[in-house]
Amino acid sequence: MKAAVAQLGAAAEIVEMHSADELDVIFRRLSRDLTGGVLMLSSPVVGTNPGWVAGLALAHKLPAITLFAEFAHGGGLLSYGPDTPAMYRQAGILVRKVMQGEKAADLPIERPARFLLAVNLRSAKAIGIGVPTSILVRADEVIE
Repeated sequence: MKAAVAQLGAAAEIVEMHSADELDVIFRRLSRDLTGGVLMLSSPVVGTNPGWVAGLALAHKLPAITLFAEFAHGGGLLSYGPDTPAMYRQAGILVRKVMQGEKAADLPIERPARFLLAVNLRSAKAIGIGVPTSILVRADEVIE
């Protein structure tokens, strides 16, 4: 990840979190030292508490993104990730095929077919940043 970010002429700091209790301290430090934003990868803490995590990011005025749409709905700035309900439907189709006798090993690996971008303009305003029109026109959902 650091190498990919460096190719863009930027720098990345990777911060590991092992429990939800650490997040407030991490966000406090990032809000003090950070000049860019926060990309939160999938984790049980973020995935099971997207509204709480979004509230912390907003309280610390951190522009943050993760793959869970509930994060943007809960007050986070952006979410971009697979259409989760569609993935569950896709999984259901595969389960049906197995239940009808197909071997799981014979079924192709399926990737998500659709990704969703949600932008929370209320949070952008609260953080004090603008969202480029190019992002807004690409967004599947704009929360005002």
